[in-house]
Amino acid sequence: MGKDNNSKMRLRVTQASLNQTALDYGRNMANIYQAIREAVARGSDILAFEELTLTGYEANDDFQKVDNEELLEMLDDIATYAKSLDPNLIISIGHPWRYGNKNMMAEPPYQEERVKNPLYNRMDLPFNVQSFIMNGEILGMTAKMHLYNDGRGYEKRYFSEWSMEAADKLDGFFGTIEVPLDRDGKRKTLLGRPIIHVKDGDRAFNLAHIICEEKWIATDFGGYPHNDVSYNWDSPVAAYRRHLTARKGTVLVVANASPPTALKIKKHEHLAKLASEYADVVIDTDGLGSSGSTFAQHGHRLIAQKGKIIYSGQRVSMGRVALSTNDVLVTPAKAQTKVHAHTKVKRSLKGKKPSIASLRKEEIKAAAWDRLDDTSREYEEVIRMTALWLFDYLKKTKGSGVAQALSGGADSAFNSVIVYAMVSLAIKELGVEGFCKEMKHLPFKDEILAAGQVSEVEAIKVAMRHMMTNVYMGTDNSSDDTKNAARTLTEGGVDENGVAFDGIGGVYEQQNIQDFLDFCAMAMAVTDSTQIEMSRKLALQKVIAEHLRLKPGSLSAEELSKREAEIKAEYPEVTQLMSAANPTQLVAYENAQAALRQVLINRRANMENKRPVANPNLDEARNAYATYGGDLHSGVFNLNAHLPKAYQLKLMRYLHDHGLKGVLEPVKALGPVLRNKPTAELQPRDASGKVTQNDEDALKGSFEQLNRVAEYMLYDKVLSFGGERRLNAQEVFEHCKADPLFEGVEDDVLYDMVMFRYQRWAISQFKIHASPYGPTMGYNVDHQSSLRTPNWSGNDQNKLVDLGVKLVFAEAAKQGVKLKGGDQVLMHKRAMQDEGFVEQFQHFLRGRDGALDFDVKRVFDRVADKGWDKAFTPLPEDHAIMVNYNLR
Repeated sequence: MGKDNNSKMRLRVTQASLNQTALDYGRNMANIYQAIREAVARGSDILAFEELTLTGYEANDDFQKVDNEELLEMLDDIATYAKSLDPNLIISIGHPWRYGNKNMMAEPPYQEERVKNPLYNRMDLPFNVQSFIMNGEILGMTAKMHLYNDGRGYEKRYFSEWSMEAADKLDGFFGTIEVPLDRDGKRKTLLGRPIIHVKDGDRAFNLAHIICEEKWIATDFGGYPHNDVSYNWDSPVAAYRRHLTARKGTVLVVANASPPTALKIKKHEHLAKLASEYADVVIDTDGLGSSGSTFAQHGHRLIAQKGKIIYSGQRVSMGRVALSTNDVLVTPAKAQTKVHAHTKVKRSLKGKKPSIASLRKEEIKAAAWDRLDDTSREYEEVIRMTALWLFDYLKKTKGSGVAQALSGGADSAFNSVIVYAMVSLAIKELGVEGFCKEMKHLPFKDEILAAGQVSEVEAIKVAMRHMMTNVYMGTDNSSDDTKNAARTLTEGGVDENGVAFDGIGGVYEQQNIQDFLDFCAMAMAVTDSTQIEMSRKLALQKVIAEHLRLKPGSLSAEELSKREAEIKAEYPEVTQLMSAANPTQLVAYENAQAALRQVLINRRANMENKRPVANPNLDEARNAYATYGGDLHSGVFNLNAHLPKAYQLKLMRYLHDHGLKGVLEPVKALGPVLRNKPTAELQPRDASGKVTQNDEDALKGSFEQLNRVAEYMLYDKVLSFGGERRLNAQEVFEHCKADPLFEGVEDDVLYDMVMFRYQRWAISQFKIHASPYGPTMGYNVDHQSSLRTPNWSGNDQNKLVDLGVKLVFAEAAKQGVKLKGGDQVLMHKRAMQDEGFVEQFQHFLRGRDGALDFDVKRVFDRVADKGWDKAFTPLPEDHAIMVNYNLR
């Protein structure tokens, strides 16, 4: 902090967006320590982290595991380490915190009302808090008082909502009370809405928090009846200004964990500018990547002042820690504001600091795609978010890549090109070594590193060859157009002008599954084919296959029934027959093909430790057009589940025409895919060999129309008596009538379209809750997917390894063995905060064959023989864990 010529205070602010993982404390603490080191090296006065920094945002029901004593231990370690580097550094960090006053009373005659009091906290849920830390102390915890509870987030399931009114009735001040930090109450801190008065010499500023959803309250985006006009009265931001009686001198730190939608950044910018009318400066920091499963946060870092954005940092970084550092000028707070603050702290001026220009050079270059005036900003953002989600998914689940049935259609092609974008983005940003460090589980990383000695392009090619397996699984229903499109996407080809272009890479294979489909029909037709003599079995297989392949409409119902009777008469073993010519068996016929592809692609994925990817787009999932047990479930995740087909095609067209700024050249290999009319190719071709099935005809509307009806059905609201509500079916019909997309559509046709949508949505309910999960940009077919327990997390590995450490020491005591190279305090810290130690401990637990057999005596024998410091990779003395250990 320093002075400028106008006597304002110059604060250096570092904002850190971290890629955390749900309750993976080893990984999360490593990221926090790295950010602290960087902030100190940059001469920062304030280090602002995102919401729920310590645990990750998407821990969901696992938040019920969090323990105050464990959290306090980690907060103390953070405070101690930061103090050792710079006691003046102010840190804003998010975490859960448990509090419940079961001794409170209510006014008679409503004594029973006390259990409804948020601070009584009947369900014992933690609060979502953001703490200020400085000079080794926890100065205060801000508890979130408005929880997000709609669409993709159900925070009220995981947290309690703070009440300023309830706090003040407990002798609080501006919604803030003093609470114990430990069991015996010797240590206390502030909980609620604390304001920290920071004095530096003869000048001071006031620090306060806003946590994510709170900034949306009483704004244009806050829901009826609010808009920006009501902000002054209803917003928690405005409450600080009213309480302090002044805007100047207030530094408002906003912590976010924001589920992304396309160009939501514009809303964040609007809200930051609005808040800056009520505070001297607004520091708004978002989380980065996917901490649990359902979305990848963009990691925005905004600073606003006097109604303007004065800084916007690089978003959608592939790194673990994304930092922005800026100097801001703050008018000193008026002296009388200190009486409105909850606590006062002193700090001293800092000396010379590094140049801001040198700190921001690389970030400005990386964020070239993210300019406000760039019309391609939205497409770039969505593609990059999806690629970041995939990068997180593979590295956090230790997958070696992706396997899928590449159909030559748009959906599977989109998945493939996202893999290409993911590899390219990560290598371009992190470098080849950085990519391999993050993907250290890859068995072929040495090949990628070797290729990187030649060039990044070669490294990308090698990575794609190992990480993307595409298998075209055709039947007699498939066309040469889709087969050629699939091959061209992977291997490249020649455009209409004879110009050669590269494919995206990966492994491309063809596997015709018609025989497999015929065998499936045989298995359905006969109870036990093993009991049939071989020559008779072969003859029967031929008959059943011919019957299966009959074209729709080729036989009348009577002719088809007669044919089936003749087959059963000749072959009494037959119990049931399937045919494409039977309209009542069409779903079974289509599902059989998709399900067989599922079996084969899962086998391939399992053999290569890859993840099988599903590929239905959002329109198909909403309309139950994705076959159950087939393409909807042929993968464990789905990269295009959040995209309506029309929008997905726009993204693909953008990649084809423009590529990805600074990363990909135009992806011309998408050309054949984009030229083909979308079709599932699950029905027989006509007599001339042409494909007769197409998706828009099957779904009764253009892709744009499908999405528009769904938006009216599922999201749009109307103001009714008593408040806003979603549209009913009649209102959906009327909205469609007035919509230009349906211009010229007769009422009876429109009625059929709307009725069809509702019927298909009802059918899709039986599939939704078993559907694969994936990234979201605001729309997913199942809003509840992955919102209970996280799909990937720390999974209590820190606690399990810590338990293992305790058992090793217990065995040593039992045998009278003194273990060298580390005491139990140090090894406990490593178990809880050192991800490398956790990985090594788990490795040594298991036998040579890698089976799920965990023998802690293996670790004991190793440590007893070598000592802790030789059995495990030792930490350098300047590592945060060692610094804290040596300072204890």
